[in-house]
Amino acid sequence: MANVIRALMSELGIEKAAVLGRDRGARLAAWLVKDHPDVVARFGALGNIPTLVILENLNANLAQGASFFFNGVRELPEALIQGREELWLRYMINSWAYRLDAFTDADIAA
Repeated sequence: MANVIRALMSELGIEKAAVLGRDRGARLAAWLVKDHPDVVARFGALGNIPTLVILENLNANLAQGASFFFNGVRELPEALIQGREELWLRYMINSWAYRLDAFTDADIAA
């Protein structure tokens, strides 16, 4: 994906950019910095634990609570969730949202 962003920058005529990523976007931004440092003017990563720290401290409890392990399996999440998106979305909201009442049934349906 870092290469895609680099190609998009070229297509748009952007020579250098300030890059800021949050959560998973911070990992992507870090790869852009590593692979294409010449196009990054400044870099910031927010709300992200470095991959090495995660892997060094990985255990069953951490893996079970981290949705990105599931989402990272090629094609499996789509196969299991397809047609059951509302069930998956409600689970994610009920597991992660600070305010459960922030999402109405209409929001979820949309």
